[in-house]
Amino acid sequence: MRVACADECAYAIGELAARWSFDGPLDLLQTRHGDRFTVRVRAIRPIPPRISLLFSEAVNHLRAALDNVIWHVVEQAQGLVTGSTAALVALPIHDDPKKFNEWQRRRVKAGLIAFDSTNALGQRVHAMQPFVDRGSVVSSTMPMLAALMGVEVEDAHPLKLLQSYSNSDKHRVIRPAVPRSSGGSVVHPPAGPGRAFVELQVGDLVAEGTWGKPVPMEQTTAVLIQRPEPYSALVGPANEIGQLTAYVAHTAIPQLITGRRIPGSLPMKVDLDNSGLGVLERLVAGDPQAAQDRLRLWTLAKYLEAEARPPTFPTTVADRSTDTTDR
Repeated sequence: MRVACADECAYAIGELAARWSFDGPLDLLQTRHGDRFTVRVRAIRPIPPRISLLFSEAVNHLRAALDNVIWHVVEQAQGLVTGSTAALVALPIHDDPKKFNEWQRRRVKAGLIAFDSTNALGQRVHAMQPFVDRGSVVSSTMPMLAALMGVEVEDAHPLKLLQSYSNSDKHRVIRPAVPRSSGGSVVHPPAGPGRAFVELQVGDLVAEGTWGKPVPMEQTTAVLIQRPEPYSALVGPANEIGQLTAYVAHTAIPQLITGRRIPGSLPMKVDLDNSGLGVLERLVAGDPQAAQDRLRLWTLAKYLEAEARPPTFPTTVADRSTDTTDR
């Protein structure tokens, strides 16, 4: 149920971010300076706060889902766990083998023998650690898109990344980065190689030219979130949650329970409303298609609709300090 809720959050984030971008969040002002003109950013529509709240909700559900499974497996292996020992039941995330070994030793000493290295759960938890599992990664963007935009792909282990988001969210709300925009004009092309997203602020110059000679320009403005330390990449929030959700559903949960990864083992979209169905019935009726896949056609349709819009001219004012037309 937590995985399905995180998937719902990813869909809602993607839809909300796309609508924000589609509505044209940049307000541009064209100023005529005699026979010249400049175009600057006059205002930027605020990013909907719900995006960061949905992102935070998804992170919390995914982190809690892993601990829910750990509880289930531990109690299956050794019975009910209570008292101070119960506080020690959680999924460890370490990229240092010494720290993991110490974590494991303390749990076994406290009576949580399920975590012992000779037991199945202890071995499975060890195999999931970032210092062991080098194959599981969450990429900041697709390699082809990174090449086109002239940016580096930042790969992060999903458990370590999820832990970083969770720790960051405990101290401060996860905030979308300042809106980034890709595009430009023939006079002011995108900064750097390719079409990398760059930060835009009120007052930034985006085009200039000779009055009477139109300068074609385009802007694609997106909601991006900066990964917490030790990472730094700017990422699309829906895609980020989508990748983390897929890892939890198809790798982490089945590995903790069965010892192996099982792609497609859990449905991604599950009815969470008042349908009268039991948990098992909801899972059986679930949809394996993830939020990103369900969003793809809708987003493409919005993109094509935006591309088909006729060109517009920004609001124009005259700079009286340099305008000589009245004289």
